[in-house]
Amino acid sequence: EVDMSIRPGWFYHENEEPHSLDRLFTSYLNSVGNNSTFNLNIPPKPDGKFDERDIKRLGELGQKIRESFGVNKAEDAEIVEILTENPTQPKYRVKLKEKQKISFVELAERISEGQRIQHFRIKAFIDGGWDPQAQGTTVGSRKIVPVDDNCETDELLIEILSARGKVD
Repeated sequence: EVDMSIRPGWFYHENEEPHSLDRLFTSYLNSVGNNSTFNLNIPPKPDGKFDERDIKRLGELGQKIRESFGVNKAEDAEIVEILTENPTQPKYRVKLKEKQKISFVELAERISEGQRIQHFRIKAFIDGGWDPQAQGTTVGSRKIVPVDDNCETDELLIEILSARGKVD
């Protein structure tokens, strides 16, 4: 759980501005995108109402989240598991319907079976070869992985490099 205030302090002070959109979005990625929850404090003014600046920034954050994650580009994708010699190190090939720009890849485990993935890598098929885009550690219930800003592809490869058990 990540607790953060939209302002520098936990309580309302008229002379404080809300944090920047970039800082709030980064905090979202580092919490929700890292298998956690994000509790964002919005302190009320002395009259019990919210500051218009905070309301505006919340709207901007909501819009940024919708723009970044509102369309599941893999919804109609073909996903094929590539079995390897080690059942704890499978690969998954994700074939999209068409070439498109990708900014994030969201991974998730069936958490009811435990958190198993310890290390993974994501590659994109670009110009006839597999181009490394990102790597990371634990996935858990949700992992949002930023990829290269110029990633335009119709195929991804997700490699599980290390896990505590069979991954599916």
